Parts: sequence; C-alpha cells; structure tokens
Amino acid sequence: MKQVQGKSVWVSVPFVDKISIIGSISDDHLWKWATDGSNETPVTRLTRRLATGAKFAVTHTRLAGGSYAEVVVTVGDGPVHFTAKKAKGAYRLRMELNPSRLGNDGMFDLIDSLKTVYKFNIGAFLQEAAITRLDVAVDIVGLHIAELLVSSEKQGKRVLYLGEGGALESVYVHRVSKSKKRSLPPLDVKLYDKVQERLAFDDQPPFGQAPVTRMEVVTNYTSNKLAVAALPTCKNLISGRRVGHLLTPAICNQWQWLSYADARRHGGPKWAADVFGYSQTSRDALEAAYQGHISDVVDPAEVWPYWSVGLELCGAQMLCDTVAEMAS
Repeated sequence: MKQVQGKSVWVSVPFVDKISIIGSISDDHLWKWATDGSNETPVTRLTRRLATGAKFAVTHTRLAGGSYAEVVVTVGDGPVHFTAKKAKGAYRLRMELNPSRLGNDGMFDLIDSLKTVYKFNIGAFLQEAAITRLDVAVDIVGLHIAELLVSSEKQGKRVLYLGEGGALESVYVHRVSKSKKRSLPPLDVKLYDKVQERLAFDDQPPFGQAPVTRMEVVTNYTSNKLAVAALPTCKNLISGRRVGHLLTPAICNQWQWLSYADARRHGGPKWAADVFGYSQTSRDALEAAYQGHISDVVDPAEVWPYWSVGLELCGAQMLCDTVAEMAS
C-alpha cells in the first residue's frame, strides 16, 4: 500500500495472466484408455479424449483428420486451449491458459484430471516443452487509467481504445519497429481498465467501487524459449516498463490537469495547449509536468522480488512443481 497524492493505492505482486506452452507429444505421453483405436495418431487420441467432456465442459472442437485438432475446455472460470498438429514429421501440442482465471483450485483440477481422467502424462510433456508466450500482469487498485501513464524503453506506436461513452479504457504500447509494413509491430505492454472489462462481460468488479487498472507485459519467446521449470527464476520481465501517476502541477487544479493530459494523449502537446488557450509559459510548464511524471506506481525493481509469490497465488507454480515431480 502506498499514498499517491492523498490516495491510498495498492499494487499487486506480479502474476501470470496468460501462458502458452508448446511441446512434442507421442504415444508415450498417453496411457492406455479403453476406447483407444489402434490406428489413431497422438493428435486424434488426445483431442478425442478431451472432446468427450469426461471431466471438463467442451466449448469448441475442430478435428481435421489425424494431423490437426483444436479443443477448448472450461476449467473453473477460465478456458484452456489445446491445439495439436503434425509438423515436420512430429506431433506437437500447444496448451494456452490463464492461470489467474483458473486460480489454485482450477490449476490443480486441470493437472490432476489430465493425469487421472484423460490419462495424459502432463509431467513428461511439461518437462520437455517450452514456454512460447508469457503475459505478466500487475494490478493497480485505487487509480483510474486516466490518471496513469505507461512507458517502455522499447516503445513505438501507441494505440488508445475508448469506451462507448468516450472514456479511455485501454492503452496499447507496441514495440519500436523499422519495418515499413502497415501492420502494427508486436505488443510490448498494455494498460487497461479492469473494472470496465468485467462489466462488459456482466461480471462484478474485482474490488467493488474502487478503480482497478491492470498493467500487462507481453513476452514472446521465439529462438530462446523458456523451459517450464525455469519459470520461477526467469529474468525480470517487467524491466524497462513503468507506470507513473500524473501528479497535478501547482499551476492548475486536478480537473484542469486531467483534462489537459487527456487532450495531450489524443492530439499531442500543441493541440492540447491550443484547445485550452494556454500561454507559452503555461504550455512549457504543462509539457514539462507531463513528461516529468514520477513513475513510482509500478517500479520493476520494487515488484519483481515478489514474482515467486505471484506464481503461487495464481497457481502457475503448479506447472513447475509437476515438472519437479518427474525429476525426483
């Protein structure tokens, strides 16, 4: 808990919001099931078991012969995506899930049921597999997204998303890129209004009437993939990204300041100053205040030491423990 301009603000520990894991599968990963067909590939064998709904509700299936299949099941409050395919003569499985939505109970249920109900050696799979995408999140309780600025050492283009009423709901910061392609470069960090996201799906806000802003850092592993067992000791994934509070300068009140900051986000410094008719002296002072915001709400050096706590709280540590059980 910290005080930010008279407000009590709580910053969570970093935790896993989304994780994608890819690895090889073979008949060795699938224990015998009574209804197994003699000519089934590992792809069809695993996905057929998942698609039966023996334990988890099935929300999506797509089977394309014996070389490609998709199955989405619901575990607790979160979906788990399984995509299996044959590539370069080998069978591979991608598992994507949101541990923060499944929680400890959901993660335990998922791992235990894959082993005991679906007869899938999840431990052997995770031991050999690698993480290809990891989204790390930090929640800021007590400050609205309009009061915050997000920055990144790798930042390029920014995309702002407004709600139906015109209020700021999300800020996406993409990585700097020299490519001349029209498409946006990879996402680096995003900031979004967690309350509005919940309300859009008719869910209750996470902390009642308190504003909640979530910061998410997206890491895609391409050449140097991350082993599941290395998740607790991985490098500081928030490093180089900061979230700061728009401290109200002495030259204006809070309402004037937030109005200026909102206009500054959308139209740049000149347009924002022109809209409000500020003098050159006021323009310089406001721009200096905007550029010099104190980035002390989410400081990577302060929050990352609690990474292990976040892994335990969201249930992602169970993936690592499952690998450790195989090694012991």
